[in-house]
Amino acid sequence: MPQFEVDFSQYPKTERVMTFRALHDQCLDWLSSQYHRGTSVIHLVKARSRFIDQLLTQLWWQLDLHDVSDLSLVAVGGYGRGELHPHSDVDLLILSQRPINADTESKLSQFITNLWDIRLEVGHSVRSVKECLSLGKEDITIATNLMESRLISGDEVPYQQLAQEVKSQKFWPSDTFFQAKMAEQVARHEQYHDTAYNLEPNVKANPGGLRDIQNIGWVVKNHFGADELSQLVEHGFLTVDEHDELEQCQKFLWQVRFVLHTVTKRAEDRLLFDYQAEVARGLGYCDDGNLAVEKMMKRLYQTIRRVIELNQMLLQLFADAFLDTYYSAEVTELDNDFLMRGNNIGLRHPNVFDTPANFIRLLLHIADHRNVTGVSAHAIRRLRVSRRQLRGYLQDVSQCRELFVRLMRHPRGPGRPIAIMHRHGILAAYMPAWEHIVGQMQFDLFHAFTVDEHTYRVTKNLYRLTRSEFAEQFPHVRGVMAQIEEPDLLFLAALFHDIAKGRGGDHSELGAVDAIEFCKHHGYSKEQGELVAWLVEKHLLMSVTAQKRDIQDPQVVSTFAQKVGSPVRLKYLYCLTIADIRATNDNLWNGWKGSLLRELYKATYNALVEGVEQNLDIASHIEFTQSKALELLDQNIEREQIDILWQRFKPEYFVRHTPEQVAWHTMRIIAHGDSHEPLLALSEIADRDSSELFIYARDKANLFLHTVNILDRKNLDVFDAQILNTKDGMTMDTFVVLERDGSPLSGQARIDEVTGALAQSLKQDLSDKGPAPKLSRQLKNFNIQPKVKYIPSEKPNRTMLELVALDRPGLLADVATLFHSMELSLHSAKISTVGERAEDFFSLSTKLGEALDEDTKELLQCRLMKEASLEDSAVCS
Repeated sequence: MPQFEVDFSQYPKTERVMTFRALHDQCLDWLSSQYHRGTSVIHLVKARSRFIDQLLTQLWWQLDLHDVSDLSLVAVGGYGRGELHPHSDVDLLILSQRPINADTESKLSQFITNLWDIRLEVGHSVRSVKECLSLGKEDITIATNLMESRLISGDEVPYQQLAQEVKSQKFWPSDTFFQAKMAEQVARHEQYHDTAYNLEPNVKANPGGLRDIQNIGWVVKNHFGADELSQLVEHGFLTVDEHDELEQCQKFLWQVRFVLHTVTKRAEDRLLFDYQAEVARGLGYCDDGNLAVEKMMKRLYQTIRRVIELNQMLLQLFADAFLDTYYSAEVTELDNDFLMRGNNIGLRHPNVFDTPANFIRLLLHIADHRNVTGVSAHAIRRLRVSRRQLRGYLQDVSQCRELFVRLMRHPRGPGRPIAIMHRHGILAAYMPAWEHIVGQMQFDLFHAFTVDEHTYRVTKNLYRLTRSEFAEQFPHVRGVMAQIEEPDLLFLAALFHDIAKGRGGDHSELGAVDAIEFCKHHGYSKEQGELVAWLVEKHLLMSVTAQKRDIQDPQVVSTFAQKVGSPVRLKYLYCLTIADIRATNDNLWNGWKGSLLRELYKATYNALVEGVEQNLDIASHIEFTQSKALELLDQNIEREQIDILWQRFKPEYFVRHTPEQVAWHTMRIIAHGDSHEPLLALSEIADRDSSELFIYARDKANLFLHTVNILDRKNLDVFDAQILNTKDGMTMDTFVVLERDGSPLSGQARIDEVTGALAQSLKQDLSDKGPAPKLSRQLKNFNIQPKVKYIPSEKPNRTMLELVALDRPGLLADVATLFHSMELSLHSAKISTVGERAEDFFSLSTKLGEALDEDTKELLQCRLMKEASLEDSAVCS
């Protein structure tokens, strides 16, 4: 294999450090070129380590540190293993057996400074053998670094003394070392929320990353004194095939990390959006657009999954060996094939999975025994082997189908058993459609997980709705879930709702076809199959309606109710929708979205029960709102004052606001009196987990523009806006706002800050937007082509418009400026963020209260697309 050869003997002691920096830069260039010529990454990371050995030795000798007795230069950590990726840290231990005098201290300081000048990322410590052992016994991380130490230069005696002590079981006995490394891994996994399927995974530290493989190696080294994972085969912990698989996984992860370092030119282990396309090209994925990234990430996620499975199996085998958990566990025989050993389910003989139905029987046993927490290591090993020997899919075996239906109908079937089916590849072995989505990712900020991981999380969320321990978290939807008579149909819909992603075409329609065929194949009735297929096809309907349409409009509710068709379907769809949204991205769910879905559910349920036509009785709706509002109003307010005020309100006001809102607005306006100053009120809406800003002022054309500009400057997100006028020319605007983290405004100081800024803006007629905010790091990687779509309106004097664009800072303020410049009146707005995309809905008219004509619509579309684009576009005429 080629080496980066440097004859350091030609460089005298007086040689400048800049020469060594140039040599290191040449080494990095050589590593990159050799990689592109096909040289193994395994060889290259060892080649850089050897070069750094030579470089450090030369610098050590130049400063005459080799002449200092009892002083050793030791490599630790990854460098101690002889593995250095292009920009990995060089971790050093300077070992001294006697107090360091001033001259040596000065030389050591110069040594480290030289390394920094060469631009090496250096971690170093200066300690005695006694200090190393003392600190190592207290800190498992220090102990692990010392276990991987290697002498680079200097006195060999102190290093050998340290090495002998570290190898001793007195330093860290196998059982305590194993338990400490397990706890360390659990804590690290928790930092990544116990998922390896993040949008921007850390290839080193993520669950299933390189650190999980290293963890196995450390346990092996501590117990057996082994330096290679291959020695696990000799000791019976790994089969030859398992060892080869682990090596393949490590090689691919090393390739990703190597290219990532080369691309970023630093020790970057996070596969950020910024680098994914270039890393994919570096790994040889040459497809156009995002397809190359998706292919690379799919292989990465599949590799991570294999590492997790092997890591779990090996650590359990270690626990059995080091902690004596195997023979001390209580054994309960379940049938001729399965037993329970402690809290793990195991096998009574090695040929259990020769019978395909036993894959599902394993899961039914787990459902039957709530104290089962996992699968034994020996069972995992047999499962992995048998899974790969299957000649077809499990769903093709009639007995498997019968057992699968039993599992889905089991009260605990969709809980831990589905988790184990997902984790150990049984779902992929069961049906081909699931195998297609394993590791499938989408290059966006909305879908935080792979398709299979997201789908599993949907089923997990639904299962939690059936459990009493989650009753307080989502009381309303859990109550609805309890009314569902056939929950297995809901879980099937969850499994199929995204199963057609990545095939091209409408995944909802394709998934519905898959679902109805699956139900038919598994003995479900025609009606049951049609319900599952309908849920799959319409699984986005409720979230789109709640977040992008004006659900205070009875016509919107009526149209939605007609599409749903029955209270039964509504209940299923409501539960599926909430489980789906909450499983898409942990950061995108908030109480406001929950309240919209809850309100839409209640309004639609009433419409379906009472009849859609009855729901459209506007007069009755207004009468109900007013009567409920009167009950909520302060008894000290005279009825005459209320009647006079309400006579100034248009009927639309009482249709579009709740009784609670009407009562609050009424009290504030009456208390405001005849003041000519604008009324600004901000209140938390308890049942919506959001804040409502109410503005009552003399109408002005640019009021919406003023408001969104100030809210944007105050780092508030607008989610909803209702713009209404009274009969006598006053505006009554309502905005639902949240902090950037999705929480309501809290504290009087914050409320005063926002209302004070708005009052000043309205008084001084300030409408400038201020400096344009910069795009975030993540948003820079997306170029969403803006789309403007006009939606048919039930009202002849309104134009409904939907804008899809990159959700850049200040977008809403720019749109408001455009509406103002074109003298358009805005009546309502729904502001929705879907990852990196803004999907905003607006109800508009001309200033005369008419719908937009075709010429105006065409001009508005052109100007909106130009405003929302990050690139220069044609001038709109």
